[in-house]
Formats: sequence, structure tokens, C-alpha cells
Amino acid sequence: MRSIKETRGISPLIATLILVAATVAGGAIVYQVMRSQAGSLSGGADLQITYADIIVAGNTRLATVTVKNIGSVAFSSITITVTTNSTPVTLSVSLPSGGLASGMSVTGENTTGSWTANTGYVVTVTGTYSGGSVVKSMTVFAHA
Repeated sequence: MRSIKETRGISPLIATLILVAATVAGGAIVYQVMRSQAGSLSGGADLQITYADIIVAGNTRLATVTVKNIGSVAFSSITITVTTNSTPVTLSVSLPSGGLASGMSVTGENTTGSWTANTGYVVTVTGTYSGGSVVKSMTVFAHA
């Protein structure tokens, strides 16, 4: 019969190497899972209204809205409206060929609205892409 001292096992060096390899493999698996989750959450379509202003000075009426594509897909069309007394006024927007790509901005303007100084108006931006649409809105106060 063998004593405990005579029993052979793996050396401490081999055990350490196996533990390090298992840790690296586990870390790689966790990294891939987290990376795919982050990619799916940050991807997709999204817009941001980066600038919105309505100026009323004398006979001048100017609404200007700038929109940025902060998503990962291109928008084929952008519609910007400013609601005036329940009537939407559309701002003129010209998209580059190929649409509004990720990271790009576009500005819409309109000088025909009947805006009044110190009045709040709702700016609505609708972006259309191959998978649907995104709508963003905010309130802007006209100023002189």
C-alpha cells in the first residue's frame, strides 16, 4: 500500500498553466459576449437635433434646424416640420446622394412660416431608412 507521500499528481507548474489557460479562455468568451451585446445596443438608426432656432425680426421669419445621424445606418429621407398653430410648416432639406450617412448632418430652413416672437413651437424630425423610421421632437421658442 502506498502512503500519501508516494501518490503522484500534477506538478504545480502544470497546474498553474492550466489555470491561466482556463482564465484566458473564459475572459475571451466574456469579451465576445459583451462585444456583441454592445454592438447590438449601439447600432441601429438614431437622429439628434443638434441646432434649432426660429428668428423673427421685422419682416424676416427664419426657421433653421440641423439634424445629425448618430446611428449606424443611412437615412434615405429626412423631413423637418415646425408646427405653427396646429399647422405644420415643412423645412426645405437637401440630402446628399446616398442619403444621410452615419455621422453626417443636414440643415433645413424655411422663411415662409408665420412665427411669432416669444412663442414656443414644436420641431419634429422624421428620418426614414430601410428598416423603418425615427422621430425626434423638441420645443423651440422664437425670438426677435
